[in-house]
Amino acid sequence: HSHDAILINRFNTGRIVFWNRRASELYGWSPQETEGKISHHVLQTKFSEPVQEIKTTLLRNGHWEGELIDRRKDGSPVVVQSRWVLQRRISGAPSDVLQLNQDVTAEREEEARQSERLALLGTMAGVFAHEVANPLTGLSFALQFVESALERKEFDAPLKAVVHARCEKSIGWALCSLIFV
Repeated sequence: HSHDAILINRFNTGRIVFWNRRASELYGWSPQETEGKISHHVLQTKFSEPVQEIKTTLLRNGHWEGELIDRRKDGSPVVVQSRWVLQRRISGAPSDVLQLNQDVTAEREEEARQSERLALLGTMAGVFAHEVANPLTGLSFALQFVESALERKEFDAPLKAVVHARCEKSIGWALCSLIFV
C-alpha cells in the first residue's frame, strides 16, 4: 500500500492509463472516472514550469521532480511534491510517465502560517522599537543639553528642574530618578 498517489500517463498525450487507490483518496475520483482523460485537465494542475520544459527534462534525464498545485474533485486545492519517471519502449521511444504525488498541503499551510507569524513579530518589534526610541530620543537630547550646560558651567537649579520634569514626562519617574539622583 503506497502513501503516494500513483498515476501513469501516456507520454505523448498525457492520458491516464493507471490511477491507484491513494490517488482516489487524495483527489476524489475513481480510476474509472479518470481513465483515458488528460491528467492535468482532470486535476486542473498549476505547474511550477511549462509542461514542455518538463517533457524536455524527462527526455534528457529520464525523470523530473517539482511541486504542483492540483484540484480535488470537490474543487479544493492540494499541493503535491511530484516525481515523474519516463518509461521507454524497447526501441527507446518514450512510452509512459510514472507520476508519484505526495500531498504536502499541510506542510505548505504551516509554512505560510509561520511566515505570517514572523511578519507579525517583525511588525510588532518595529512598533516596539519606535515606541521605545521616541522617549529615549527626547532623553538623549535633554542629556546632551545638560552635558553642554555643565561644560559651560551654566547649569543651575531651575534648569535642572525643567530637564527633570521633561525627562519624567518622556520616560517615567523611576528612570529619571536614577539619572538625577
